[in-house]
Amino acid sequence: MKHGTLSGPTSAQHGSSTRQRNHLFLSVRPDWRDSTSLLGYFNPLTGQYQWTEFLTFILRAVESYKAGDGLAWFVILDEMNLAHVEYYFADLLSVIESGRGKNGFSKEPLRTSYPESGEEDDVPPREIFLPPSLYIIGTVNMDETTHAFSPKVLDRAFTIELTEVDFEHYLPATVGAGSAIDDAQKQAMLAAFTRDGKFAQIDKEEVAAAVSAHPEIREQLQSLNVLLKRNRFHFGYRIFDEIAQYIHNNDINGMMPFEEAFDQAVFMKVLPKFTGAKSRLRTPLLALLAWSIDPVAPDPVDVTERFDAYLSAPDNAPKVLSEGPQYPTVALRALQMLETLETDGFVSFR
Repeated sequence: MKHGTLSGPTSAQHGSSTRQRNHLFLSVRPDWRDSTSLLGYFNPLTGQYQWTEFLTFILRAVESYKAGDGLAWFVILDEMNLAHVEYYFADLLSVIESGRGKNGFSKEPLRTSYPESGEEDDVPPREIFLPPSLYIIGTVNMDETTHAFSPKVLDRAFTIELTEVDFEHYLPATVGAGSAIDDAQKQAMLAAFTRDGKFAQIDKEEVAAAVSAHPEIREQLQSLNVLLKRNRFHFGYRIFDEIAQYIHNNDINGMMPFEEAFDQAVFMKVLPKFTGAKSRLRTPLLALLAWSIDPVAPDPVDVTERFDAYLSAPDNAPKVLSEGPQYPTVALRALQMLETLETDGFVSFR
């Protein structure tokens, strides 16, 4: 393989069918301790670069985006937290942090390292700028065998919780029988998901459009941040932009009403960092609960009194804690976490 092209020792071993796929499934191993697990390394004993499936895959995604074929590329990291994410994923986190240039590529590149040989055969590019068409998805289980995520990781991700189970409608009578979709429907789905070739990236004009259409985004996030800053749980401009971008994408696709979308966005981007002991979390969680009830004029003192009354007489709990909050998804989780704090003295979002 010549420097910077797509085929290589790793991809060649997997055959043409693998080379055509736009998804890659990788099982994370507990011994992944640095970026070489994903990006490979130069082996001085063999004088060759040790390719990985991930490295080959992202180079194909780069060429796909340059060619303008409109494809989205998916990397699925299974059991992502079996190893410390901050160790093996550090380089990618830094690149994600760099933002996007006008061409859509990351402003900073992934870097590979190998000695100058004079023959640049079988080596990757020294710099790889990531395209917006590349999506990295991680599955997570939280138990004694896994590692918790740091705020640095959580800040750069949307955390989607899958907890609903419905056995009533599980295993339909005709297992495996699904409604086929035609090519036109597939193309429509692709166009909607990829945003007609723009893919997943923060667009400041779209952020401004969302705030203009929904001024409450600015007002209510400011209100929340003021409350959380007292205990250093506040967030920055990245979180603001990602929530506003989420709202913009919701608006143009007509997925759900604004309040429901905003509720979900705050849940995914703000709550995952709430992990710790009662002494640290009780006050900010009560503030978050107060905000979810009234995001314009939250009253943490009143909510604290009502929560304490709820603890002493759960059957006669004040309805404001269980019915009618403006943002019920956030309110329910905050209340659940507060209850866990009272019994265990420690709570984690996950």
